[in-house]
Amino acid sequence: MTYLDKFAEFCDDTAITATVTNAIVGDVIDLGTASLNLGTTDIWFVAKIGTAVTSNSTGTITLTLLSDSTADLATSATTHFTASAVKGTLVAGYNWVAAKLPGGTYERYMGVFCQSDSVLLGGTLNAYLTLVEPMWKAYPDAL
Repeated sequence: MTYLDKFAEFCDDTAITATVTNAIVGDVIDLGTASLNLGTTDIWFVAKIGTAVTSNSTGTITLTLLSDSTADLATSATTHFTASAVKGTLVAGYNWVAAKLPGGTYERYMGVFCQSDSVLLGGTLNAYLTLVEPMWKAYPDAL
């Protein structure tokens, strides 16, 4: 994994098990100021499954990248990116999201919100921001 820096990491093998089906996963990043347009730079949002997600039923789980004026992301959150997946596909090592941050105004605090249509019993998530395109691979030159 290539990080922007340690402070651009939302979670590192953080459990997404919960008795509630809607929750912030990991940490919230304080951008230091409001009204930033991060979509004008090459910053990528990456989310990968650490250990397989399990639940008490089949269905979907949704991951949303939000920003808000408050650290609890509960005032008037702005949605910047959303990805849904069928729970059975979220196996260990699954690369769930690799998306360039969309343009638009970002509020001061940024975080990842997890929503499930049933209680999650197991699974961990890694989510972070990076300057390196996630699927890019360096190859040796042919000289």
